[in-house]
Amino acid sequence: MVAANIDFDSHRQYCVFMHRLFASLLLLSACSSSTPTPPEESTQRATVLQNVAHCIEAELAAFTIKTEALVVALEQADPSAAQAAFRAAMEAWEVLEALQVGPAAPTLAPGGDGLRDGIYAWPLVTRCALEETLVAKSWESGTQRLLVNRKTLAALDYLLFSTATDTACPASSTIVSSGSWAALSAQDLATRRRDYARAIATEVHSSAVTLAGKWTGGFTSTLSTPGSQNRTFMSQRAALNAVSDALFFLDGPVKDAKLAAPLGLTMASCAMPPCLESLEFQHTDLNTVALRSNIRGFSKLMHGCDEGVTGKGFDSLLIAADATALEEQMRTELAALRTHADEAAELRVMLNDDPAAARRLYDEVKDVTDLLKTQFIGVLDLEIPTSLEGDND
Repeated sequence: MVAANIDFDSHRQYCVFMHRLFASLLLLSACSSSTPTPPEESTQRATVLQNVAHCIEAELAAFTIKTEALVVALEQADPSAAQAAFRAAMEAWEVLEALQVGPAAPTLAPGGDGLRDGIYAWPLVTRCALEETLVAKSWESGTQRLLVNRKTLAALDYLLFSTATDTACPASSTIVSSGSWAALSAQDLATRRRDYARAIATEVHSSAVTLAGKWTGGFTSTLSTPGSQNRTFMSQRAALNAVSDALFFLDGPVKDAKLAAPLGLTMASCAMPPCLESLEFQHTDLNTVALRSNIRGFSKLMHGCDEGVTGKGFDSLLIAADATALEEQMRTELAALRTHADEAAELRVMLNDDPAAARRLYDEVKDVTDLLKTQFIGVLDLEIPTSLEGDND
């Protein structure tokens, strides 16, 4: 199947203009952007921020337990124990991928420390870089010396599941031209992969503990109590903007990188879809599992942290803003997306056997993100992330 390309760069100026025009009209209809927030709405916003903060703190606490279990499993001789522990840790982290607020967010974000990349550096990790490290045994000098493209949970997909004896590095690579890769036996590679994985898992657990500590050590309070005395968030709107930025993980990373790229819908995709080399997981069947977790993370911000609960997240703010129809539409479309994702096969299988099902999943994500980038942002008087301004797909 050859999918039609979507030109993500066309009409950029038009999209920016329409977004700003839409937001301006909403502000005018409210008479003045300086109008004080009604007490009831202010209370609701405070509740949402508190819910989000405690939700992320709880998710991080659960994740650190799973990373510790991964370290313990890697001490066992049975590789299946480590593989199962990795799956559990990865599934938990993929929820947190959609909750990148504060310390996990990029350093330019409010309260951002960029700690996410020390835990999961997808899509930066490459197989060749890992194989170069296997030959050099560079982890023995300390994983802190390694670049992120040679470690984190993203590296464990290869290290824990690959049994390949060939290399992805080109002939010009030193490990190929020198014969150092060819000199390694299958047993040598298995031993080194295990040792390398153990070192990485230990660092990931340490990074997870550090990230969780940032929240329990003060950021939960910082996000929950914006105001003039708060150096990070001087207003509720600023804090809500930081949280709403996390919602857009469903747009770029999920819709574009995890779905559009493998489907062949981007200008950077391969010439003959499906583009399996663009899949997030190359050595495990976690691609759809990851999507489900990403969608669950998004749902936690929209509806609240507890499964089956509504009215504890941004949905309550939409209702308070008299945007009940929009809230119902987003809830309905998100529910349809979750149902389809829960029933979907592994993405690699879908791309090969039923590309229409994979395309449907993409379309359903887009239905949600289209509303997110237009009406949702406008109604709540929030800002679209600068990285997405002008994105019209």
